[in-house]
Amino acid sequence: MSSPVTVNNGNYTAVAESQGRVIRMYNETGEIYTVQPDGAVFRFSINNSGSLAAIIKSEPGYKILVYNETGQLLMERFEQDEGVYPIALDISGDGRILAVSYLDTTGIEMVSKILLFYTNKEDNKNTESGDFFGSIEKEGCVVPSVKYMENGSFAAVGDNIIFSINLQCEEEWTVDLNNELKGVAFGNGKHMALALGDEFAGEEGVNSNTVEIINSSGKVTGSYDMGVPITYISAYENGVVIGGNKNFVCLNYNGGVQWEYTATYDVKDIILMDNAKNVILVGNNKAEFMKMN
Repeated sequence: MSSPVTVNNGNYTAVAESQGRVIRMYNETGEIYTVQPDGAVFRFSINNSGSLAAIIKSEPGYKILVYNETGQLLMERFEQDEGVYPIALDISGDGRILAVSYLDTTGIEMVSKILLFYTNKEDNKNTESGDFFGSIEKEGCVVPSVKYMENGSFAAVGDNIIFSINLQCEEEWTVDLNNELKGVAFGNGKHMALALGDEFAGEEGVNSNTVEIINSSGKVTGSYDMGVPITYISAYENGVVIGGNKNFVCLNYNGGVQWEYTATYDVKDIILMDNAKNVILVGNNKAEFMKMN
């Protein structure tokens, strides 16, 4: 692979080539299964049981595919509506419910639609449409990230709003953003970390280049002002790593600093191990195991 993309959840990692046609699932024992969808991989996600959901670019539109923990195809959905694009998805912990974010550009103002589907045919028989069983619409925003949280809800992160959807497709809470969203990372199933940029015109937000940590109830549990534009953000079970230029900071989920580090070469990734002070520092041509004292 020349440009691999990885998605992690618990003990599972899925790997695919960007715009490739193969997705491989691994756990600590090695490769579990491989799927080869008929089309280019656009976006994919996994749950903590090894189930896989993917958006596949397949002319003349897109396909939504869901596989169980052994690689068996559970669901296949064709998306061919002109001007409506699936852009993000995630699957519940038990693999039963799929959330898909669509961007509808057919009207004067773009609309984001979050649809919930059952992944098995028996549950679908009980829905009124025989298709999705619930939907939520947001006008004037794009929702490029949907994530299943440990509390049994889906967190949806848009460019100007964050909201939560329970498994009955009811909106539980909504938080408006007053700053540009530069990045988002999910780590432990209970929190999300938002990298924020400049304030929106006419809005009173936080300082530019701030990271806010928000829990699955929509409450801010911590924040940190990086002081420079944030170009890197990644989250793990035990903390969040943010970076700007060659400066990196590791935060806990209350916003406390666990360590600070200035790299001496270009760093592509910093991976936290079981102890957040033990990390893997990944560069362009080497990886180092380091202890952040």
